[in-house]
Amino acid sequence: MIRIANIDGYRSGPVIECDVCKFIIENADLALVEWKSIDRKFPEDGKIYMVHKSCYRKLEGDDPDWMSDELSTFLRRLTHNCKADMSPHDHDDGKSL
Repeated sequence: MIRIANIDGYRSGPVIECDVCKFIIENADLALVEWKSIDRKFPEDGKIYMVHKSCYRKLEGDDPDWMSDELSTFLRRLTHNCKADMSPHDHDDGKSL
C-alpha cells in the first residue's frame, strides 16, 4: 500500500507498506508486486499487493494462480505508462512531500 508516513521525525513523504507484515518497504530490490490471476494469464480483479520477498508466501499460500513482478520493475513500468516526467523540476527543493 502506498501511504504518507513520517520519514525522519519531522518530515512526511510517500512510502510503500508491505500488505502482509505492514512494515515499510525500504529497499525495492527486496520486494515484489503480486496479483491474483485467472489461469496464470489475466489479472483476476486488478488488485495488486506490494510485499517483501520474505512475506510473499504468506500471501500466496499454495495457490498457483498468483503472479508477480519485481517492485522496481513494476514502478518503472508504472511511471512509463503514466508518462510521468521523472526529470528534476524547478520547484523540487529536495524536501519530502
